Amino acid sequence: MIQAMLSRSLPLALFLVTVCPLYAQEKSVKPGINKPFENPDLKEFLQKFEGESREIAIHAKEIVAACKLKPGMVIADVGAGTGLFTRKFAIEVGDKGKVFAVDIAPTFLRHIEKTCEDGKIKNVETILCDQFSTKLPKNSVDVVFICDTYHHFEFPQRTLQTIHDALRPGGRMILIDFHRIKGKSREFIMGHVRAGQEVFVREVKSAGFKVIGEEKFLNENYFVRFEKAVIPADEPKVHKGIPYAEPKNERQMLDVYAPSQGKNMPVVVWIHGGGWRKGDKTDLHNKPKAFTEKGFVLVSINYRFVPNVTIKQMTGDVAKAIRWTHDHAKDYGGDPNSIIVMGHSAGAQLAALVCTDDRYLKAEGLPLSIIKGCVPVDGGTYDVVMQVKTVDEKRANSFRTTLGDEASQKESSAVTHVAKGKGIPPFLLLHIADNPETKAQAGRLAKVLKEAGISARLYSAEGKTHTTINVDLGLADDRPTQEMWEFLSMVLKANDAAEKQEIARLNRHYPHGFHFVDTLRADGKILWITKEVVEGKVKSQRREIGSLDEFKKEFRKANVDKEASIEVHVRFVRIEGATERAEAILRFLKEEGYQKAGAVSN
Repeated sequence: MIQAMLSRSLPLALFLVTVCPLYAQEKSVKPGINKPFENPDLKEFLQKFEGESREIAIHAKEIVAACKLKPGMVIADVGAGTGLFTRKFAIEVGDKGKVFAVDIAPTFLRHIEKTCEDGKIKNVETILCDQFSTKLPKNSVDVVFICDTYHHFEFPQRTLQTIHDALRPGGRMILIDFHRIKGKSREFIMGHVRAGQEVFVREVKSAGFKVIGEEKFLNENYFVRFEKAVIPADEPKVHKGIPYAEPKNERQMLDVYAPSQGKNMPVVVWIHGGGWRKGDKTDLHNKPKAFTEKGFVLVSINYRFVPNVTIKQMTGDVAKAIRWTHDHAKDYGGDPNSIIVMGHSAGAQLAALVCTDDRYLKAEGLPLSIIKGCVPVDGGTYDVVMQVKTVDEKRANSFRTTLGDEASQKESSAVTHVAKGKGIPPFLLLHIADNPETKAQAGRLAKVLKEAGISARLYSAEGKTHTTINVDLGLADDRPTQEMWEFLSMVLKANDAAEKQEIARLNRHYPHGFHFVDTLRADGKILWITKEVVEGKVKSQRREIGSLDEFKKEFRKANVDKEASIEVHVRFVRIEGATERAEAILRFLKEEGYQKAGAVSN
């Protein structure tokens, strides 16, 4: 995707209108600038783009390093030209990563394909763009790289819109282009490049991006780093004081902060700190603005405190709030299948516990696998027993008062519950560098997770206190925040890949939908779970129905496809009426014409 063009600039007549279609751009800002790429001389442009006389080629190694790529990332090289950076990026992101080489010239793309084949590079995909669009898939890339190409965007606002759409939440865009300074820049640049850095940066910012950094090692070019931001039509929508449990209780309520537009957005559940005795869901500082601007729905929860309840009951409150979030995410534009759990201090302990001890979510009828990531922030009690044994007696007694005897301490420790095969999500453990206790606790949990084959990342925040690591979370120049965005991008990308696999599985084995009915409930209720592909997304639904007659009514109302696969679970256990209910459901389904309905047992 490197872009170069005439004498070190590049093709790619792209481009689109800014993220906010404030102004619909109808005319090219530089007509004819991409004409040389209609039938380019490959040999000539190889020399121009990759020759030693070009500043960008000379500093290619430093440029790649400044992009801060990591294995597994997806980067788009927009205006790839002859592929100078495409091939280098492919090495940086590794086999699990991907590079989109985007250009307007088929000649260049064919050259990239051949050189990648010759070099046994298999993680590059070429995309032929046009003067309006990069043609990148939406929500598909972590980084967009634009080098000496932006001045070739004939319709910059429209092209930038496609770049904004292609970037995942928190995605970055790197812009390298020529300084255009009267009396200093070469005559060719003054005539060829339509505007200087100030104008180009202003255009990019108006398209929904924020400047987050700049590198100064180039002379003839500038290097500016941007970050994607959601441009809401209005202020974020705030919904406060929503009960997640009955009877209503101020300590069992939550607040929702959602972008004013959008759907299927990832959801963050935030758990405040306060030593399990104080704190409130409103203690958010920079988080509502930061998350909603990046296209996240933020759910901040309250929970009951000791001594009124135990840690076990407190964690149960968190699980109930997650259950509410899962059930109502779509009402606020969120994706119930993309939930992240985060918390600070005592909230970090609760977050880690609910994401490792699957009994809490199971009690709410949910598997751990609905959680896609966990970010505990400077928690000190992931292994309570270890903590009690290492602090002074006064503090040890305080922990005992709050967390109970050693048996209760073990139950309250995330490390106790880590095991393979439970669906425990990836972890990012943020902690301050200057506190040996939280550092040791984070390291202990990370070690246990890794030993169980679960992804765990540690970040030690220099210059932070227990307070500021929480208060500053969400600020653009905050290093823990940047680590968090990178982690969230990684887990959401993995979630996207998993969903694609699930879509393929459902389409292959259950093209008309899958239904599971279980009568094994001591209270006599019928559990009905559905899973199907709707508009390219996996749609899951879980219903608990009180009686057979009610089930028949609900099933008919749902208008289920006659070709759907339906499994009715019959288990040989002594629960009164379970087998009879299952047999009655099977008779009903057959009478209704569902020939693919059948019994399964264990």
